[in-house]
Amino acid sequence: MPEIKNTFLEGKMNKDLDARLLKNGEYFDAQNIHITKSEGSDVGTVQNILGNKLNYTTGAFKSGERTIGIVTTNTTDGINAAGAGYSGVPNVTSGFTTNGNGVGGSVNIIIDGNTVTKVTFSGTSSGYKVGDTITISKDTGTPAIGGSTSVVLTLREEDLLITEDVGTVIGYFADGEKKNNLNTIYYFVKGNSRHKDNIYYYQEGTTAPIPLINNTNNFLNFSSDFLITGINLIDDLLFWTDDLNQPRKINTVTAVADTTYYDNEDKISVAKYYPYTAPKVLRQVDGNDHCGMQKLKTQANLLTQITTATKTIAIVHATPADGDPEHNIHIGQEIYHGTTFLGKVDAISADGNTITCDTNITNIAAGQTLTFLNQNDKLRDKFVRFAYRFKFKDGEYSLISPFTQHCFIPQTYNVTYAGNGTTKTGNSLLPVNDGIGLTSTQRQDAADSTELASFINDVAHVNLQIEFPSDEPTKDFEIDKIEILIKESNRPDIKSLAQLNITDDSVGTDKIYEYTYKGTLPYKTLPERQLTRVYDNVPVKAKAQELIGNRIVYGNYQENPHNKPFSTIIDGNGNDLSYSFDYTLSVGTKNDTEFKFNKQYPYHSIKTRRTYQVGIVLVDRYGRQSPVFLSDDVNNSILKVKAKSTSETDGNFSGEVMEISFNKTIPSVDKDNKPVLYSSTNPTGWYSYKVVVKQNEQDYYNVYAPKVYDNFPSANTVIPNTYTVARYADSDKRTWLVLHGDNVNKVPRDTTEGSPEENSIFPTDTDLYPKVVGAGDVMSDGPLLDVISIGKVLDHGLEDATHDGTKNIWDGNSYSFIHNRAKNPLIAELPDGYGADVTFTTDSNLPYYSYSPAAHNTNFTVWETKPFESALDIYYETLTCGLISTLNTEILSDSATQATSIIFDGDDAANPARTTSFAEGLDAGASGQAFGPNLITRDQGNTAITSGITYSITQVIKNGNFSPPLQTTGDTHFGISEDGGNFKLKITNNKFYYGASSDEYVITVKASQSSTNTSIYQDFIVNLTNSRPTIVVPATQSHPHFAANNIVFQITSGVNGSADTTQNTLNLSYSIKSVTFDPSGANETNNTHKAKFAINTANGTVSTNNHNFPATEIGKVYRVVVEINDNSSTADNLAKHDDSCDVTIGGWYWGNYLFESGGSDFVCNRLQTSPSSPFQDFYLKRPTTNTSTTLQPEENDEVYSDAALTTSVNAGAVITVPMSNGFHTTITGGKIQFVDEDNDC
Repeated sequence: MPEIKNTFLEGKMNKDLDARLLKNGEYFDAQNIHITKSEGSDVGTVQNILGNKLNYTTGAFKSGERTIGIVTTNTTDGINAAGAGYSGVPNVTSGFTTNGNGVGGSVNIIIDGNTVTKVTFSGTSSGYKVGDTITISKDTGTPAIGGSTSVVLTLREEDLLITEDVGTVIGYFADGEKKNNLNTIYYFVKGNSRHKDNIYYYQEGTTAPIPLINNTNNFLNFSSDFLITGINLIDDLLFWTDDLNQPRKINTVTAVADTTYYDNEDKISVAKYYPYTAPKVLRQVDGNDHCGMQKLKTQANLLTQITTATKTIAIVHATPADGDPEHNIHIGQEIYHGTTFLGKVDAISADGNTITCDTNITNIAAGQTLTFLNQNDKLRDKFVRFAYRFKFKDGEYSLISPFTQHCFIPQTYNVTYAGNGTTKTGNSLLPVNDGIGLTSTQRQDAADSTELASFINDVAHVNLQIEFPSDEPTKDFEIDKIEILIKESNRPDIKSLAQLNITDDSVGTDKIYEYTYKGTLPYKTLPERQLTRVYDNVPVKAKAQELIGNRIVYGNYQENPHNKPFSTIIDGNGNDLSYSFDYTLSVGTKNDTEFKFNKQYPYHSIKTRRTYQVGIVLVDRYGRQSPVFLSDDVNNSILKVKAKSTSETDGNFSGEVMEISFNKTIPSVDKDNKPVLYSSTNPTGWYSYKVVVKQNEQDYYNVYAPKVYDNFPSANTVIPNTYTVARYADSDKRTWLVLHGDNVNKVPRDTTEGSPEENSIFPTDTDLYPKVVGAGDVMSDGPLLDVISIGKVLDHGLEDATHDGTKNIWDGNSYSFIHNRAKNPLIAELPDGYGADVTFTTDSNLPYYSYSPAAHNTNFTVWETKPFESALDIYYETLTCGLISTLNTEILSDSATQATSIIFDGDDAANPARTTSFAEGLDAGASGQAFGPNLITRDQGNTAITSGITYSITQVIKNGNFSPPLQTTGDTHFGISEDGGNFKLKITNNKFYYGASSDEYVITVKASQSSTNTSIYQDFIVNLTNSRPTIVVPATQSHPHFAANNIVFQITSGVNGSADTTQNTLNLSYSIKSVTFDPSGANETNNTHKAKFAINTANGTVSTNNHNFPATEIGKVYRVVVEINDNSSTADNLAKHDDSCDVTIGGWYWGNYLFESGGSDFVCNRLQTSPSSPFQDFYLKRPTTNTSTTLQPEENDEVYSDAALTTSVNAGAVITVPMSNGFHTTITGGKIQFVDEDNDC
């Protein structure tokens, strides 16, 4: 990838100089700027940052007439009359369509002279976006719109009333490199109650941002508390990290082309899926499992006679001894009848019993033996293992899977080879028709040559079964290819045999992919760095990310996924029964049904005389590994495997394996009660496990040797070359092992210090285990033997003699039972008791002696050198691996009734949702308020446990924020409610407020089972839902007909629905929903009446909208409906509520004043004689000729004594200030003549 460098020459801040002295391109201070990139002379110049436009929200039509700028296709080719128009609802009315997701609303267009002259929106609508188009095409009627041209309206921001958004932007990336000469911005958006989290792609000039992720399952898990600041774009790959989830990436080209493509975590994680299982060396024939290793050579008898030319060969199958019961016959083998070549295997039937030859065959009788031979013996002297890795669509490779065991079957057991033994008659656990093992001739040859000539690999084909993570691996995991790998035991490199294309059709519903190795040569060697790539160094989360060169670098990161699993258990007596791993080890027979090791590796067995330490490594879905975890009792992690004697095995012995028995499940949380196992909400939790083994006893040799002898020299053995009768003592008895051939190097002498005897005898550092000794090739479990010395036979004093009747004659030969005695071989001196006894007899007074046996026996022995002990603390992976979920299920299935899961009553037991909700208006009261379904605990058989379960809440996480959790100790927010044995979640306070979007709570519930003293933990998702707001307005209110801008009424109360009284008035807005004039009469309702009123959207106060009501409407009623909106982005039936007030139009209540009916002349008399009576109410009605809206009495205002304005006050003086120097207003003929005249008393 090219490295991009930017040099900025201009746009420099300079605070050293006075602003008047700055040169062009420098600035003293600035805000809202950015430094431009350019290929021209203006590189690095400062430019203002433009403001933002709200392009990605949705809403409803703004009712009313729109400007013609909305019409993007304005002319029609129909015949149009002036003022003609059409109305319709998009995607409902014929001829009215929209390309967006908007619904409802009416659109009306007026056409005049082939041109749209007016557009009007009305009605209830929602979901329209800026840039959506509405196309109107009416090809019938008069006038017609149609033919070749339709009217197209393109919605603008000013055409919409925004009622909905898609969430909160928590990060963005502006691509500085223009694509198609357009700027591009990527928005990372935390969703709300209506929209999931998503990444939106916006390109300059387009209509609205496009969501790039198919986040139906909400796997993005964005949080407003974790802003996304680390974002980089390399070519088309968009990388980001948020310190909450693992680092991720998408291919922007792929995402834009198909916005449904990225639909799971596996496709977007930077770390790739890890193939955690080794290939199985298995194949199925006719529904049965067979070893995946097929032999070079096999034989089968012909079932039916072949007379005429045919390519079809039917072989015996009813009698296994005469057929091919293990199905070793494979395509490509040569077919022989005796020494006659018949052709090659071209095809094999599904049941393996019918062979198709590539040439015609004639004249072979039924029952004749056919030999099938593969000449390609490339594995003859090799120990090979197989693995695989995936190649993904973006060109990246997965980690290498675990390897198989060595694929090796000794030719010793194939009876079709000359010189091998006959077919075994027992042992049903080993392959049918295999031989008994070494013949006596082969054993003698081994003793003579020190090698097992038949111990070579008889494998021709290796059939592998590879388990894929899905039956749609390309769709779900972007797996594009699979690479088959091979490794030889004596080479450090790993080679690739093939790289094969993968599609969703490559595997079936069983998710098994089959590959057969046929001896082909590798085509490449993997780079050295791949040999040590045990995991991808992608952190589990990182706060910082940056692009350096062409590499993504992470900072402030957490490397390991999770802590050690830990289950906190305190029994009823206060005993701490907490644990992490509880397992034990043992040795068992190789006949399991899960891994099928007896089928995969029929002749493999655990190495005896070794000490093993076994641990567990946990692996997340993407290959990140834990350290090695041992059993809590470390001694249970250690197993010593002793050797077996012949008496400890039976006829069905087929090898042994180390067995690991889990007594308890792997806990799902750590010591801090945080989840550590994989789930849909914890994708980086521990997903799979593998069993690893440390075994420090490494390299050793097998010593194939002649028969060994012991019990001499004894007290009856004459010491050579003595002229008097001198004999050894019984304490001189030893076991003697002849060393020749390659054994001389396997058990070498230590010649560095010189010979203590000054001859060929030297000490040795090598010790030996007896493996096969004694008569009848007996398996020995004897201890490690110290080799005392090694030297020539004669130097050890083991010289034989002849006698002439009077004396012994020492002729330089060893005893006749010594192997190769004529060559005076090297012989190892071992402690007595580990060979065949030699008995010497003699007369104590004579030199003559004899011994038995008199000649060498053909039996052979096998010894094992003490292994080299490595100081390296290395654990080796084994084939035992799998999903933790499967392991836990199997552990529980073998246990007593034990709590395994907690679900909600009514959940699907196989796939429980574990999701519920409660409304913000739920009142906790004094003891808490329950919500949701009952909690149900189920056992390993998925049966509900009805007693002995105690529930508690251990942790509550709000909106994914772990730091800190909302609740850890004490039921501060949530608790458990019990009612008659039924348990539910409950809230314990009223501090819940929905706001603009819902809160999500992950509540960890602990279920403690008294009968087992164990506990399990389960996460439940609880969503806060909106409660409908409520509004109360006065039922009735009167209003002066001439008060144009005065308050009509105020709301009595308005709350958003939350039970929290400190938050129940937040985020409210008010609007006038409708106004109905004279509701008991004509019931006319339209926006004309609604426009007479205005409302304060913040507090709901309703006023007149600069409107005077005519006197003719006095006594009439306006029903004003006020709507409250909590702006929660929920449906109207939850977000809005309304109430109505009947406003009666009347006069203005002037006040209660002292009245003098005699008029102005009698005011002073009234104040002197009766200043407190009579007082009465006065109401004013303003004539239509007076347009004043002031609430003050004015001349010619009509005066009444009742609110209904039926009783006129004809004449008199209204004393508004009843004092001698006060004021009064004069009424004449029912109207005010003078206002505020002086009393002058």
